[in-house]
Amino acid sequence: MGTHKFDTNAEFDAGTKSVSDEAWEMETLTDNPSARSYISIANKKGSYFTCPSTDGLNWKWTTSAIHADAGTYETDIATTTSGYYMKTTGTSRVYRMLDDTAAGNFDYQVRMYPTGNLDAIIGYSGLYFMIDANEFAQIYFQKVGASYSVQSSVYTNGVSTFASVSLDSDEMDYGFYLRIKRVTNTCHCDIYRFKYPQLGYVKLAERVDFLTDAGNLEMYNGSAIANDWAVNIDFMYGTKTAINGTYRTSGNWQSKVQKMRGRRLVEPCTVLPLGPDANNYIDKIEWYCGADLKASYTDNLTTTAVHTINNADLATGSFEAVDEDWTVKIYWVGEGDGDFLFLYISVDDELYGQPLSGTPTAGTPTAGTPTAGTPTGI
Repeated sequence: MGTHKFDTNAEFDAGTKSVSDEAWEMETLTDNPSARSYISIANKKGSYFTCPSTDGLNWKWTTSAIHADAGTYETDIATTTSGYYMKTTGTSRVYRMLDDTAAGNFDYQVRMYPTGNLDAIIGYSGLYFMIDANEFAQIYFQKVGASYSVQSSVYTNGVSTFASVSLDSDEMDYGFYLRIKRVTNTCHCDIYRFKYPQLGYVKLAERVDFLTDAGNLEMYNGSAIANDWAVNIDFMYGTKTAINGTYRTSGNWQSKVQKMRGRRLVEPCTVLPLGPDANNYIDKIEWYCGADLKASYTDNLTTTAVHTINNADLATGSFEAVDEDWTVKIYWVGEGDGDFLFLYISVDDELYGQPLSGTPTAGTPTAGTPTAGTPTGI
């Protein structure tokens, strides 16, 4: 009898996670520092994007409806071997926004690397959090003439608090984080300069009377003169109570193919999730041979326990029907605040049939006299 058990990051990474590793539904710590170990469903903590990016899926972003009339804009954040980027064409402005709104507390960051014809630009690139024209925060990189800087403003009822910091010309090679953070009624803009990591995040503009209304999170890029330039992006989304629209409410993981010849699975299967609840749980488990569904389990696993699944518990099929190369597929459900883990799933196999049982048939060897003769041959 052999055991098939999936219980490590490597085994989960070897399988297939739905939609995307980076704009994540299902994730492991190996691929995403925002995730926990083992494998878990996405939550409002958001995503970490490698630089360069390793895939081009970006379902969290959509074209800005607020600034749709502000010039030519890209329909998507583009990807190349250098990662994600937003590029201006001529004097265009590129606006992008998260698919929904942010409410409550959040921490929203973008790491940028301005590239291209920087000597010729009058350019700007940054972040908005906008409730309306009188209540918003913005922080952006700007180049005017030979000067590089990061500007920030926080508006409350049309009253602005402004702060800026000058950048060294070679800091484009290092990159920097731009950040907008809100805790209750305090909203501030920060910068992290990778050339000067000892400084940590430096607070720029801040107001303590900021409204707690929901607003749109946006990223933008533009040039005031005819010039092509781009901003490479290595970014992570905000944390805490709500970046709505930036997480999935369902996802799945499918194992790599398990090679099995002359054997079949046998009951029971054991499953251990850690920290599920009524809103964040395992929704379904399926076993396939190739594309053929051989068995399925559809009861919700909502508690931390070793769950034992026998043939009688299956909604369709049986474990013994899984009798060739196979995969297991697990479905998750979540609502954004949960972060439960999947620790393992385990099932055994056996050879076809059972060993012969009983006493060998008794009998007397056939008696007789060997035929006499002379052997032939040389």
